Amino acid sequence: MALSRKRLRTPPSTRAGMLEKSPMSVPRKHVVAPAKLPRSVRKATRADKPGPAALSTPVRTPISARNPALKAHMIFLVLILILGAFLRFWGLTHHSIWWDEAGTIKLAKKSHTEILEYLKIGDSPPLFSFLLHTWIKAFGSGETAVRVFPAIFGFLLLPVLYWIGSALFSRRAGLLAALVAAAGEFHVRYSQEVRMYTLLPLLGVLSLYMLYKAVLENTTRHWVAYAMLMTATLYTHNYGTFIAASGVVFFVAIALKQKVRWKKFLIVQGLVGLAYLPWFLIVVGSQIGSPGIVGWIPRMRLSLVLRTFQSYSGLIATVFRPALNGLIVIAGGLVFFACFLAGVFSLKKGGKKGGVWRLPVPYVSSQAGLVLVLCYLTVTLALPMLISIWKPIFLPYRYSIAAWPAFVLIVGLGLAKIKRPAVLAAALAIILAVSSVSLYWYHRVWVKAYDRDIAAFIDSKAGPNDVIVSAPNTLETPIKYYLRAPLKSVGFNGRGDTGSETLTRIMAQLTDPGAKVFFVNIPLMTWIPHMQELGPLLDSHFSRGEQRKYEAVVLTIYLPKPAIK
Repeated sequence: MALSRKRLRTPPSTRAGMLEKSPMSVPRKHVVAPAKLPRSVRKATRADKPGPAALSTPVRTPISARNPALKAHMIFLVLILILGAFLRFWGLTHHSIWWDEAGTIKLAKKSHTEILEYLKIGDSPPLFSFLLHTWIKAFGSGETAVRVFPAIFGFLLLPVLYWIGSALFSRRAGLLAALVAAAGEFHVRYSQEVRMYTLLPLLGVLSLYMLYKAVLENTTRHWVAYAMLMTATLYTHNYGTFIAASGVVFFVAIALKQKVRWKKFLIVQGLVGLAYLPWFLIVVGSQIGSPGIVGWIPRMRLSLVLRTFQSYSGLIATVFRPALNGLIVIAGGLVFFACFLAGVFSLKKGGKKGGVWRLPVPYVSSQAGLVLVLCYLTVTLALPMLISIWKPIFLPYRYSIAAWPAFVLIVGLGLAKIKRPAVLAAALAIILAVSSVSLYWYHRVWVKAYDRDIAAFIDSKAGPNDVIVSAPNTLETPIKYYLRAPLKSVGFNGRGDTGSETLTRIMAQLTDPGAKVFFVNIPLMTWIPHMQELGPLLDSHFSRGEQRKYEAVVLTIYLPKPAIK
């Protein structure tokens, strides 16, 4: 006979009678709680308790069994993380190391003191170079080894976005944000570049989330975590200052609506400022007297705002015919923009009220999580854009990755607000289609650099006494990274060199009368003073031989002029 699973209840009158007759019934104030007994007594008591056969202890049901939706949710998260890892670690060596990467690798091989001395000229802060220095010591400086390092930070951002999106908005929003990030070509591209462009957004979004927790919960561990992560962000890239400024704006915005701990915030900000002060003085000193216009950074204009949105969304690929490319840009742009607006705005319900029909009215929610993400996105992008009116420092790609996590979180929130499964599926299909086209463009159409090919050509033609001349000198480092046999080199330094001075150094390196000169230059860099003088000078002293073009880079072989008899 099967026993009923319902719990048998004793009638109240019977229980009262049993209690009166029980010799163990004592007044409640004399009952000693088990937790107050000595540990040895409690252990003995637990040991004397009958086992499972004697007691019908309820079995704890796993969460996945009680909530199948949560189980499916976690399966999707694991699949998203697998997708993100595959896209970031696959094809690491497809693109050649280019000069920024080669310079970073070369610098990371030096000691910490030498790294600091070099970066004092106003380059990026030293944290990434210090970390890469340790990585190279452990794993070497081969292409795969060094590119795995930033890919790790790129992958780690995905679970962080899910965690923060779930905490600020909902699990659904966090999951969708992680999916958009995992498939995003913009982030995949910089996850495979040996620079600090994946470490910066990872530390930035974590530091601001710790500030959010510290402001709302006022716990010491969150304030300490915020101070440490924000200091690390500031020492990762100079755009860390804009991320820090967005945190200040967020705190002020919250302070206008509720009571906050101003004293703690000011103390922590002061400590972060003191920690960053040494490098801040270096940055300011390097900018004083420097040229206001840098040739490779465009002047600030409104079109750069659109270009930033296109880069964030992956709407830059040119794979098909112009008409089809335009259709992809329009469709993808509309979906991304609609999801972005849906994430930013909510709608007040319309309807008939008091005999008057009212339309739904959009408004921005005052939810602290949304305020944080909006401050993160707008301030981190607006400040460098405003500074670029005076001196261009903003790039719609590369540098703008500092605020990219905020964009993804807003898009994820907008997708999470879509209630109809068919509409959500269509939106995701278009987003993933755009990402797929962009990833194809990145791996199969676009060429980051030709330094590997240039080095292979020089290896096939060069002798032991030949000389490589690079104009500008930044071309020298990636070529020498790939060369099988070391060659003498001369680089044109745009900070004071002239064509005649560089020619003198070239002639000093040519110890063999039959030695060749491999001249690698970028003629389009017309903003570098005196660099255009070098080509005509070489033409007058040598005979021009074979020439190859690698898009903007031109490689010319100069041979010794025959002796006049």
